[in-house]
Amino acid sequence: NYRMSDVEGAIGLSQLDRIAERTEQRRANARALDAALAEIDGLHAPVASEHAEHAYHLYAVRIDPTAFGVGEDAAEMAGLRDSICEALKGEGVMTAVHYPRPLTRQPVFDRPGMEHLAVCDRLAGTLFCVPIHHNLTDGQVAGVGEALKKVADALRV
Repeated sequence: NYRMSDVEGAIGLSQLDRIAERTEQRRANARALDAALAEIDGLHAPVASEHAEHAYHLYAVRIDPTAFGVGEDAAEMAGLRDSICEALKGEGVMTAVHYPRPLTRQPVFDRPGMEHLAVCDRLAGTLFCVPIHHNLTDGQVAGVGEALKKVADALRV
């Protein structure tokens, strides 16, 4: 059992005072990344559901494997994603793969009779996240966009 300390509670409460400002900054950062990705063949920005506002806790870039000469093989798609992430790291942009496999492939659900979902499998191999947090400067966000373009141009067939 974990109990929050008074100090942690006070810090949390003080963060709530800035949540709207920080969320709007992440949204502004996302708009800039959306614009950059709109110019890059083979990489796609996240899309919010209709009548919803995205908080952009994460900014998941989706890869179109066919733009990079990769088919529907899950291992090949994941390999492409990993190559893109490694190249971005070389450009100074950290990435993360938060969900490397879908829920239906998690051990707790992976049992006889459990259906695997092809769309979920494909998405798991084609998503990676780039920095989006509220402390990024406009220049840093632009740098992420430039690095995405440089890497995509280098790896695209």
